[in-house]
Amino acid sequence: MRDICRHIHHIVAELTPSEYIVIKAFVDVLPLNHSPITYPFASMVLNVQASSKAHKDQRDKIYCVTVPFGQYTEGELVFYEPGVVIEAVVGDIIIFPSCNITHFNLEFEGIRCGLIFYSDKHGEDWARFRNGWDDHMVVNYDSDDEMIL
Repeated sequence: MRDICRHIHHIVAELTPSEYIVIKAFVDVLPLNHSPITYPFASMVLNVQASSKAHKDQRDKIYCVTVPFGQYTEGELVFYEPGVVIEAVVGDIIIFPSCNITHFNLEFEGIRCGLIFYSDKHGEDWARFRNGWDDHMVVNYDSDDEMIL
């Protein structure tokens, strides 16, 4: 799992450098310098045999990344507003603004799974104000100016 996450990290950083900086802002300030395996994203969902209804992920920050896998046919990913249908295959990495585009996948045959990486918009509150706890947290820096909580 770590190798897949690291690969996605590098692709996101290379292809979307300005968005990458915004996405990682939350996870860069997690307590105890914790860095999730999903870095630069805060969260990951594993979909197994899921076929979704049309929706927008209103709480997603900027975009999400989806990585399909399994032994399946059909199950295309549909982006409604631009009228795009993606025949995603194992190994594809799809980056799209899940909060702005209505999306869903079509029915499929076989075993279809997907990894979905995303960050929640509410992470901005933590990055800026520590959800109101910023005045109660003690932050120290080591000799390399690295934050220690």
